[in-house]
Amino acid sequence: MAWGLPKLPGLTFSDPTKTQHHIRSSLRYYQGHRFPDTRLRAPGGTATDVDSNAFALPEDSVIYDPSLTYGRVKQPALPAVIPHWVHYDKRCLNFTAFFKQPVYENPDETYRVRVVNIVYFLEDDSLTVMEPRVKVQQFEGNDQILIIIKL
Repeated sequence: MAWGLPKLPGLTFSDPTKTQHHIRSSLRYYQGHRFPDTRLRAPGGTATDVDSNAFALPEDSVIYDPSLTYGRVKQPALPAVIPHWVHYDKRCLNFTAFFKQPVYENPDETYRVRVVNIVYFLEDDSLTVMEPRVKVQQFEGNDQILIIIKL
């Protein structure tokens, strides 16, 4: 640049020492993919104004607290407490069990093996033992509640 000459519109001066006027590519290849190049250079390979400290912001001596402007940050709400009788409502555990029943009237057999369903209700910790329906010679028996235990 010519020092001392007025800077008028249309009157530009070029530096005769600068002979390279190409612009560097803004993308580079890394492992077969294109990435933006972080090394920014002006035409001719000179440093840009971005790299200088001319655009640096002065350090603020006052520490800015955003809660003074926007208020406090809301804390996440606590989860609702669900009582155990609501959590375990209409939930039960079902087991199938077998037991021996002694037979005194018949001399040919000494015991019978009976099948029962044990239902444990989680809601109130009660236990129900039921015998399932069995169809024997076209006679259909009813469900028999044998034991109801409140634990």
